Amino acid sequence: MRIQILCIHEKGASSARKQMQDSFYAVLTSICKKVGGIQVAPPVVITDPTAQHVENDLKAYSDKVDYVKTGDADYDKAMPMLNVPQLCNYEKHLAALRMVAGGQTAHDAGKTHFMVVEDDASVLQDFMMHMEAFLTELKNSPPAYDLIMLGLSLANPSGTPGKWMPVSGLCGKFLPSKEAYLVTPAMAAALVKRATPIRFDFKTFLSHAIYTAAPDQSSKILAFHKRVCIDGSKLGLCPSMLKNNNLLIFNNEYVQMLNYMNSGEAIDVPRVRKMYKPIERLRSPDAMHLYGVLLHKAGRTEEAEGVLQDAIEEAIRQGGLVNRGSEMMHNYFVIASLKNQEGQRNEFEGTRSKYVDLYA
Repeated sequence: MRIQILCIHEKGASSARKQMQDSFYAVLTSICKKVGGIQVAPPVVITDPTAQHVENDLKAYSDKVDYVKTGDADYDKAMPMLNVPQLCNYEKHLAALRMVAGGQTAHDAGKTHFMVVEDDASVLQDFMMHMEAFLTELKNSPPAYDLIMLGLSLANPSGTPGKWMPVSGLCGKFLPSKEAYLVTPAMAAALVKRATPIRFDFKTFLSHAIYTAAPDQSSKILAFHKRVCIDGSKLGLCPSMLKNNNLLIFNNEYVQMLNYMNSGEAIDVPRVRKMYKPIERLRSPDAMHLYGVLLHKAGRTEEAEGVLQDAIEEAIRQGGLVNRGSEMMHNYFVIASLKNQEGQRNEFEGTRSKYVDLYA
């Protein structure tokens, strides 16, 4: 058996993403050797189109976009005004799928499984045994599949037999992440065929394709019964390069902070600090952003401004998406403006902010 990785990577991405990319390949190779009988081919790294490519030919890419309504209110609401990084990511996934679609012979012979992996996919220590179990099953008792999501899996629900579960029963209409998946050449070709015009980001496109799959096809869109890997940008290991507001849905401390903010309770600063302390070491711009907003809600405006400034600088340093639509940028300017209105000292007052060009 052979596994061919196709890695979705952005040129100029942070060193953290490069390390996760290398680590994923190293861990997969090591576990395949342990399981035995599985060869991992050198990864094909897909870096085109870059943001510069898209910006240089924006009209051609814009012509591919058409926000045609689906007739489903949930998906229609999920149609974003796509930004350049999202277009790049979408096109990279399509490039990977086209490559897979060309590998029909090898797959039909049972020789190759094609694995599309984003550069922030991470195999944590807790998932090593899950990865080994997944690969063992894939080698010894492979399911009949069209698509297997690797980062979606949850603990096997009580009373549910088997090691493979239909994705349709796990996540409703929307996938929480798309950092790694196995796809057959036939499914890859089908996805490419329905990918034009572009009306979603790729995760929503894949979610819609899964949700609207024919019954015989949906029964072969699967997840392993335990999580094999996780989206590093939704854990806080690196910032998102696609989203203006990235929620760390796989980070328990972050989720606790978010729920606290949305609870309507008066914000208690010592409680907030206690929640934030375990993840402070991550230097996650998204966690810092939420922490700063909570401080602001607690009346610590000056401290909140400093935290948000740090979050913006950290996001820039780590190669995250920071532009006029960034929520942390918006909140920073709001809080800085409130300081001015309150008559407090503001280091930006009377000077041109170094973030103006990003925000303009």
